[in-house]
Amino acid sequence: MTRDPIEDQVMRKDYPIRWVIEEGMFSEEYQAAMKASVGLLTVLPMSGVPVDFPSDRARIFHGSIETAQFVGEQYDGWCTWANFTPSKVLTHWGSLMLNQDAIFVPCGELIRREKELRWNIGGGTGVFVRVDSSKKGFRSFALGADAKFPKHVAAEDPETMLLVSKLHPLIAEWRFVVCRGKIVSACQYAVNGQLNRYSKGVPSDAAVCASKAANHKWQPDPIYMLDVGRRDTWGKDLHGDEYSVVEVNPFSASDFYECDIAKIVAAANAEAERALETGNWGV
Repeated sequence: MTRDPIEDQVMRKDYPIRWVIEEGMFSEEYQAAMKASVGLLTVLPMSGVPVDFPSDRARIFHGSIETAQFVGEQYDGWCTWANFTPSKVLTHWGSLMLNQDAIFVPCGELIRREKELRWNIGGGTGVFVRVDSSKKGFRSFALGADAKFPKHVAAEDPETMLLVSKLHPLIAEWRFVVCRGKIVSACQYAVNGQLNRYSKGVPSDAAVCASKAANHKWQPDPIYMLDVGRRDTWGKDLHGDEYSVVEVNPFSASDFYECDIAKIVAAANAEAERALETGNWGV
């Protein structure tokens, strides 16, 4: 993002940081909480056309993955896409991850060796598949032992890299907002694989797991979303711990769910202030 240098010189340091959120994204409660927590707030039209605010010190974007990609050069925020691919995260956090037993294969190879991979990786019970991309691609899916191969996968580019791992059923999942090694806020968002099962309580063991990742020497961004899941009891024998990191997502393109928006805004604003001081929005 470029600004007039003269305008930067006269810009007041106490001028509020603007947030730009996407129209129609997330819940009505989210929209209301953002309006209550943010000093300057602009709602980006659903067309996604960037709006310029030349007098702002910083403008933090929060919305969908698609729009974050489109407006990334126009606004500030935290979406270091290359650091959120499953293969990159596994390389650094392998032992903390739910899918630490994963392999990565091109889509064409998965289709060609489907039966072999179902057995060798899934042990006959099935496998979990997702695109090795921080921008999601097609939705991840579980391929049961006798399930038919999804047609949409066959239509993918055969060179598209995929994560393939054993199925690890989860009892519950929690989202943590992490900033510079600290847990800013957290909430439950899923139960037995069903999304939108919200609760503000977080088990201490889940928080411990999140803290291990948050304090690891490698970090994907200064502020990001960290999802932790609890496996069925059989999973404890497999990995030695019931709680694991499910995935990591970029801050500016992830739902806050029921996390405390006021705390999130305060942490993000503080991080933006640090970035303005140093000229560095990365880790």
